Amino acid sequence: MRALKKLILINNPIREASETITTLSLLEELDLSACMIRRLPEKLGTMRALKKLTLHNNLIREVPEAITALSLLEELDLSDCSIYQLPEKFDRLQRLKVLKIRGSRSQRGSLQSVPEVVTKLTSLEELDLSYNQINQLPDRFDKLQRLKVLKITGCFCMHGLLQSLPEVVTKLTSLEELDLSYNQINWLPDRLDTMESLRKLILSGNHLREVPENITALSSLEELDLSDNQISQLPEKLSTMRSLRRLLLSGNLFRDVPDFITAMSSLEELNLSVCQIRQLPEKLDTMMSLRKLDLSFNPFGEVPEAIAAMSLLEELDLQDCQIKQLPEKCHGLQNLKVLNLSNNDNIQSLPLWIYKLDKLAFLDLGWNTKLLKIESAVLEMKSLVKLDCRGNDSLKEPPYSVCQQGITAIRKFFIDLAAEKPVKLIEVPVAVIGSPLSGKTSLFKTLKAGKRVLTYREKTSEQDETTRVFQVKDLPLETTQVKLFDYGGNQIYHHAYCILSKEKCIPLIVVDLADFAQRAQTEGPEQACRNVCFDWLAHLYLACPKLGSPILVLTHTDELTSDQVNQARMDLLTEAELIRQKLLEEENKLESLSPKTLNAIKHLSNRQLPLFNEGEIFEFGKDLDVTSNIKLLMKNLNSRCEDHIIELPKLWHSVELFIKQCSEQPYVEVSKVLNHFPDADPLIVLRYMHNCGRLFFFEKIEGLSGYIFHRFGEITSMINLLFHHSSQKQWNDHLTKFACFAHQGRVIDKLEYEALVQRLLHNGILAEALLKNLLEASSFSFAVSVGLLESFLMMHGPFGKSPHAEFLVPSLASESLKDLFKIEGVLRVKVDILLRGLSIPKYVHQQLSVTVLNLLSNPLHQSSAYKNGVTIRHGNSVTTVKHDFNKKVVSVQVATTSRELGTSWQRLINVADAIIQQLSQSWKACHVAVRIYCSHCMFRGDQEPDSQVNPKWLYCLYEASGKTALKVSTFSGIEPVVCKEHSTSSTQVPTPLKFPCFQLTDNEVAALDEYLSNLELFQSSSARAMSNVEHMDQAQSSAIDEDSDLSDVEQEGYCDEKTEKQIIIRLIPTTKRHVKDLYSNENEIYKMSEGIKGRALIFNIKTFQHTGETRHGSEVDYANLQRLLKDLKFDVAKTETEHTDLSREEILKKIEKETKREEHHKLGMFVLIIMSHGTDGDMILDHHGEQFSLVSIRDSLSPQRFPAMAGKPKLIIVQACSGGLSDYGVSHNLSARHTASSSADLGSTAASGPKQSLFGTDSKNELRPPLNPPTVLNVDDFCIMKASSESYTSTRSHTHGSFFIRILVYTFYKHACHRDVESLFKIIQERVRQVSLCDSNYLLGGNVPTSICTFTRRRKLFLFPGYSKRTFKASDDNPKIKKLKYTC
Repeated sequence: MRALKKLILINNPIREASETITTLSLLEELDLSACMIRRLPEKLGTMRALKKLTLHNNLIREVPEAITALSLLEELDLSDCSIYQLPEKFDRLQRLKVLKIRGSRSQRGSLQSVPEVVTKLTSLEELDLSYNQINQLPDRFDKLQRLKVLKITGCFCMHGLLQSLPEVVTKLTSLEELDLSYNQINWLPDRLDTMESLRKLILSGNHLREVPENITALSSLEELDLSDNQISQLPEKLSTMRSLRRLLLSGNLFRDVPDFITAMSSLEELNLSVCQIRQLPEKLDTMMSLRKLDLSFNPFGEVPEAIAAMSLLEELDLQDCQIKQLPEKCHGLQNLKVLNLSNNDNIQSLPLWIYKLDKLAFLDLGWNTKLLKIESAVLEMKSLVKLDCRGNDSLKEPPYSVCQQGITAIRKFFIDLAAEKPVKLIEVPVAVIGSPLSGKTSLFKTLKAGKRVLTYREKTSEQDETTRVFQVKDLPLETTQVKLFDYGGNQIYHHAYCILSKEKCIPLIVVDLADFAQRAQTEGPEQACRNVCFDWLAHLYLACPKLGSPILVLTHTDELTSDQVNQARMDLLTEAELIRQKLLEEENKLESLSPKTLNAIKHLSNRQLPLFNEGEIFEFGKDLDVTSNIKLLMKNLNSRCEDHIIELPKLWHSVELFIKQCSEQPYVEVSKVLNHFPDADPLIVLRYMHNCGRLFFFEKIEGLSGYIFHRFGEITSMINLLFHHSSQKQWNDHLTKFACFAHQGRVIDKLEYEALVQRLLHNGILAEALLKNLLEASSFSFAVSVGLLESFLMMHGPFGKSPHAEFLVPSLASESLKDLFKIEGVLRVKVDILLRGLSIPKYVHQQLSVTVLNLLSNPLHQSSAYKNGVTIRHGNSVTTVKHDFNKKVVSVQVATTSRELGTSWQRLINVADAIIQQLSQSWKACHVAVRIYCSHCMFRGDQEPDSQVNPKWLYCLYEASGKTALKVSTFSGIEPVVCKEHSTSSTQVPTPLKFPCFQLTDNEVAALDEYLSNLELFQSSSARAMSNVEHMDQAQSSAIDEDSDLSDVEQEGYCDEKTEKQIIIRLIPTTKRHVKDLYSNENEIYKMSEGIKGRALIFNIKTFQHTGETRHGSEVDYANLQRLLKDLKFDVAKTETEHTDLSREEILKKIEKETKREEHHKLGMFVLIIMSHGTDGDMILDHHGEQFSLVSIRDSLSPQRFPAMAGKPKLIIVQACSGGLSDYGVSHNLSARHTASSSADLGSTAASGPKQSLFGTDSKNELRPPLNPPTVLNVDDFCIMKASSESYTSTRSHTHGSFFIRILVYTFYKHACHRDVESLFKIIQERVRQVSLCDSNYLLGGNVPTSICTFTRRRKLFLFPGYSKRTFKASDDNPKIKKLKYTC
């Protein structure tokens, strides 16, 4: 390969370029893009033949000096690498023609100025400095006289940097392309004519208010882009620029198109979109060279017929121009290839000339909601390859369910329609909604039978006829039949409503009038109306805002007197109108990100019509003329359905009949239909039937795409196996009938089954074994059932591999997410998504939880579900989504570190974007606003943190599809900005604490950490400030005494199962004088090393091969311990997977390897943590169930085997049982406690062998005594903490980890700043004891940790978190916050 000349290695995780590459001495082109490279080979300079080097999108921050030896290099691409400087001798590259040092949109580059050395590259022809932090160009920049292309896009930060076109650029006489887009340029220099070669000038996205006339002096200019500025008028001399071919003026402030533009006869492309233009010039036909014209998003309304004379026009964009009618004659547009007419609500039909455009390839008719018909003449448009009809649900011919598939389906529809006599049928269903037991199912039976059937049933009836999930039934009418969707009223079934939600349906709401009357007395009329009526309408109208008026059926009227019926009816209708009026008034006052608000709901926003038409209100009761009411309601339904009768090709109807004949199967394989109709292209028919709700065909979902689901009852039965309105009774029945079953070679007994059920109902964690057992009663396979449940956003998963896989089901979780948003001292970013107008249904919140889990979760993350949100831990950050149905708020928060702040901002926006997209797609009339909080205020714990609603730097993009995308401007640097600007308590804070930022540089992270540390010290000192500063230390010392330490722990820490899994507390350096004085006192404490205190090993035995058991919750312990140790400045060895589930030999071998590391000589201590099952005699179990002793572990760290740590403290923490006994103790009245099963770390039942003392005995000592008296014993300087007392168990939660580890982590966080390790253990010991004795835990057995400490010379071990000589001296000098200067 030595003769190789070109090597491309794109998208390979190389991470470090091998020196081997440098042996390719003849290589001329090398591409290492996106290879995660941090460092280039040292011998790179030996590749003398190299002409092109591409290092795009790597982790390189510094360009090595060796690169300057590549004397033949002509092209160097360092874009997306965050380069902050170039080598001093970079000018040696005199043949360099192309240099790209471009940052990325998501992460600004680090260049703050153009290096002077660049101006010496006299051969340079193309230079890209975009997305850096450049605010000016060097004076010698004009030396680059060969430069042809210069790009300096997006070089702005919070305060604006590049604000003018630099004068020096005008001296570059060879320049042909200049791109200065998306800066903050507000003026242009006087002399532009010197750039006589300039052909392309891009100034879009700046702050220009006017265009100087001297721009017309650019005689060679062919393209001028002034989009997205603030220009209101143009210089008339612009028409003299005969060479200009492209003029882009979108997003400016024009009201009218200047007449002189029509004189620009050489212009080929003109873009005037989004300019508020209200009238077009009459002489458009003079622009004979125009090929592309974009007039979209202007309210001019009428299209002049002169446009027909543009015979060369190929693309015409008239999107959202409020066009009422198109010209009748536009036959001159015979070259037109692209025509966009979308979002013009008033277009009802298309003129015939459109169907005669022979060259038209793309026609966009989307979101023309009044368009009723597409003519069959579309078959003559042979060149048409795409016809977009999305959002046109008013289309009747062809039906919208056909049109939304595109031109191929439309052509097939017309061809098949003409082939045979069509079949008439009703396409839309009747959607029946209402409260549980309101009489929905009884209504259907009554209508079908023509007489009163089960119109009344006691709510205490033993016969449970409640509709499960939903039912789909056929209701015969006069001429045909209509499908009736009966939605189950119980809340547990609401999350299945989205399955049947369609653009078209006839809404029918059933209200139990007696129930309303009773609620009105207890809750008030307004709330009662919301509960039984208005909130139910939200299920349909938020999803389908174009629905007509609802039919109202009032039931159970026989429970009221005639006067009570009239009064209740009047109250219901009156309150419904008042609620509608109130919501509309509220909405008009609110600012929204989305234009699709309550006013988008056609019927609800029309105040001229009542909410319920008098002729569409029907009453049913025992004493009423039921037969008459049945006839009236059936007549109304028949009349409503006649408007939705369509003609369907007979062949398409035959496909549906064939599928229905397969009634013996729960689903039909697609291949079976394809084989039966080989020439019919049935996939189009299947898509049509799915779109109109006649069956389910999940063509794009892997695992489901091969099936057609035509029996809705089978789907509801499968869902009902997991979700049931009588949940507790259902699970009790399961337990009563339980029989042991096998899962992947393991037997699941009743005790384990019950534990799995409780875990599901408490934490929403659904084990694979439990799910498979439940789905045995389903007609579907396990894989198909899981696919359906996930496609309906009912659950997320799986986590882990079979047989230990698990799923998360938020709607079944009973545990609530605590409010973590008011904890001070934690750096976090937060956004509230505000939901106004009609309340979205409760189940939508759980769907949003699944959406977030689908977005963020992966096997390396720890995810938890709650009934009101989710948490996802990733590295050192925790993302929390918490929803509050009553307050109509979805809160998103990311707790993070300074180093990950940029990533956390991006994650926050991504999650908010996913939630808004989900709402905009499924709930089209949902009213959304966004509130972003100040991280500085939250860090301080302010009760009312500074916030902004829909700030200008946050905006939404709306696409023709109706999809909403959240976008933000991202800011660079950590310059000070104002917090609480309009308040008396305003202050300056670093930019990243208030605005979204890019990934911070090392210097920026250090500066931000220093700011937060000083802020924390200031907060602490301010809270206990005294008039005399001399007494501050004394006040701080007395504020934390023995009692308060214990009191703090009693109130916080491991409280109960409602506690968050992750412990997120910021370590605070001590403020106590006597602790500070100990730092350098080696007679009283063990000396700590500066920087890294020591190394730590964590071994977690999570699963056991001999039993198949899993120690659930141990992963939470691991994460909490790892974070604590890192925060305490310990180097935690390797990754979790490398220290999980090891054998005894592997553990001892890794410890032995650790003791030989040289860096231990420089470190102050060592930490070893082992988590597993245990037995009597301090025996611990490995992955295979083999026992090994704690003595062997202690001996492996003795001074003889670990000399680097001789005389230094060694901390061993053991989370394991010390036997199988549960300590239930005795109550004060000496009555016995009832025993119960627990999730304790029970060890193996095998014999444990002879007991061994923790530190061994003097017998059978194989070590020979030393010749001289020892100075250090092998058992010296140890502190061993064990989770349990001898022979007793240690309790562990499956979701939150063990009591011992959790309380240990919390205690270290709260008190390690001023407590030594032995004192910390006493607090831990007492707290664990107290927790195990509380009412919710005592049945698990008492728990008392034990410890043995052999610290020598009566020294104590302080960890001094965040403490060093340098930091303490700074804080002692000035305990108040420092005014830091921030530099980019």
